[in-house]
Amino acid sequence: MNEQTQGEQVQQQNEVKVDTQPQVQEEPKMVSMTQEQLDKMIADRLARQERKLNEAFDKKLNELSEAQKLAQMSDDERKEHDYAKRLEELTNREKALQERETAYNKQQYKQEIQRQLNEAGLPDISDTLVGLEAEVVKAQINTMKESFESQINKTVENKIKSSASIPTTPQKDIQRDAHGSLLGKR
Repeated sequence: MNEQTQGEQVQQQNEVKVDTQPQVQEEPKMVSMTQEQLDKMIADRLARQERKLNEAFDKKLNELSEAQKLAQMSDDERKEHDYAKRLEELTNREKALQERETAYNKQQYKQEIQRQLNEAGLPDISDTLVGLEAEVVKAQINTMKESFESQINKTVENKIKSSASIPTTPQKDIQRDAHGSLLGKR
């Protein structure tokens, strides 16, 4: 009995209730979790905080080493270093701007292709045509339009032929006169 009571007490000690709701007029909801779950949650939070602090520490360390390098440089070396740093920043900005411009132009080109496909009455396949040059896209659209129209015309003609019934008269009942005109049966 004594061992069972001690086991229950240990289990009760391992369970911790955490209030997850802010204090409101209503009764707060209590979440029950074991000590292991609580330890894991705290360990995860501490690991995230440690990563943040390490990143901040590395940043400060880099700034400090940069400051030490600058302190040891002469005025001309400092000016060259500053110039190189600004040049690198400008190059990165220019690269980012070019990437945005390229993305914008590609989007505009895709919209133009969609417009052309829509005007031709074709389905939107602009994603497959965006990588092609404008002349090639125009030729592809014209070829597809002609192909679609040809296929549609063939289908319509076949439907007309299959649904049209041409009445025929048997040859033995037809009599012609000397001029080739048809004569009725007498």
